[in-house]
Amino acid sequence: MAGFRFRLTSDGFAVSTNGKIHSVTIPAGSTVTVTSGPFDGIRLVDVEWEGQSLMMFTAELREQGYKLACEGVPSPK
Repeated sequence: MAGFRFRLTSDGFAVSTNGKIHSVTIPAGSTVTVTSGPFDGIRLVDVEWEGQSLMMFTAELREQGYKLACEGVPSPK
């Protein structure tokens, strides 16, 4: 589901794979954009946050965030 954006409601855990693998904490209130990967089950998806390419579990995005409306499309009320 590339292009979906999520706002985190609590701190999120991500993994950086640039060079050495290390964990990254994404603070609550941050917006991440899904860049690739299947958005089902408990798989990892590629996301972008503040210019960094990271990986997050889909379940964590669903449980600790909410999907934002696409640009130009109003959010459901």
